Amino acid sequence: MRFTGRLLLLAVAVSTCSVAGTAVRAASVAAKPAAPRATADTSLAGRLAGTWRLDVAASELGKGPRVPKWREDRIVRDGDWIAVKVTSVRTSGDTVRLDFRYHTAGEAVNRLAGQEVRTRGKREGGKLALESEAQLALFKFEVSERWGVSADGATLTQERTSRSPMGEESQRLVMRRMVPAPASR
Repeated sequence: MRFTGRLLLLAVAVSTCSVAGTAVRAASVAAKPAAPRATADTSLAGRLAGTWRLDVAASELGKGPRVPKWREDRIVRDGDWIAVKVTSVRTSGDTVRLDFRYHTAGEAVNRLAGQEVRTRGKREGGKLALESEAQLALFKFEVSERWGVSADGATLTQERTSRSPMGEESQRLVMRRMVPAPASR
């Protein structure tokens, strides 16, 4: 792939995802069924855990070809770490699957499009703050994110600002928690 193609791929992937967009190979973590409300994990990582579907109408997605028409994130807690599996279908019909791994109180080093991405996570009140950086030759890409869960646990809001040689862009993703289907009898 030509250098400019790699630069564009990295810029699009970093700003699209989050996941900061730091996509990585997440360690295998078995998903657990959602706990009943009475015994719910009230830690930040525990409140983030679950399956979330993008509410496109309520979100501010920015411009360009990377706008998803459908997206689902599965977040699994592993102590102070969270593993995020993203499945997104873009308006072009392309399906994108990415895996992320973040530390909620420290640094994670991941790889995206063959490039190292460093993400520092920390708690800011009831939100998770993620600061990610990637370097491709002379070009630096940065993403600042704030993830917060509503008081009732039904909505996850991810606010992000991406900065790159191509400019700055802000997004606000509103995700709704998917309630697990009742077990069949």
